[in-house]
Amino acid sequence: MVEHIFKAYENAKQDIDRWYRSVVRDQIFENKRNDAIECIYHIGKANTLALILQSDFGEDTKEERESMRKIKDYLQHEVLENMFSKGKIT
Repeated sequence: MVEHIFKAYENAKQDIDRWYRSVVRDQIFENKRNDAIECIYHIGKANTLALILQSDFGEDTKEERESMRKIKDYLQHEVLENMFSKGKIT
């Protein structure tokens, strides 16, 4: 079971990387917004798996969870809120 959770966790982290790169690269604001939302979703998924690994299997995921939180905060507050405040997305 733990192998499956590790694999799912690694896949979720790869999804975070892929969607974050899409946010950074995309110039179309609607796509950038959708990419940011998708990235935040995968951060939540990875964070949940990290908590399971830590609590049930003793893996130390604190630093990775902190990094994911920083990415989520950046996407939420810097990317999405700036888009809404500048009227680029309604």
